[in-house]
Amino acid sequence: MKSFTNNRSNEAALSLIEAFAALFVVSFSALPFAYAYQTHFDFNTKSEHQSGAALAAQIVLDKLRAEDFTIIPRSGNGPTEQVKIGRANYSVQLGYCKMGKYCTSNSVREIRCTVLLNGNKVYEVDTVYSQLR
Repeated sequence: MKSFTNNRSNEAALSLIEAFAALFVVSFSALPFAYAYQTHFDFNTKSEHQSGAALAAQIVLDKLRAEDFTIIPRSGNGPTEQVKIGRANYSVQLGYCKMGKYCTSNSVREIRCTVLLNGNKVYEVDTVYSQLR
């Protein structure tokens, strides 16, 4: 007479090994997607900071443009101004006549606007203001 042995425990173990192998394969196939997500997130954050820095520079330069031209220094640096855009606090520094090639008369000021976020330069722009009277 044939005796039948219970092989259910072996079948269950085989199923568990197969489940772990499938999980392992799925995990490794998901790694490129996680890397792509992180890269996209970093790029998006950097773009947001650059856009915010450009807006902070525009705000400070527009305030300066509204002031009397005679109070704009001919050289040196202005005070650092803090501008909050969204959740970020930008430090905006103004420098006057840094290159010098445009500051040839009393009616022209070259202005360099440097925007920092957490001590790192995010944006910089040079412009020239002139008095038209």
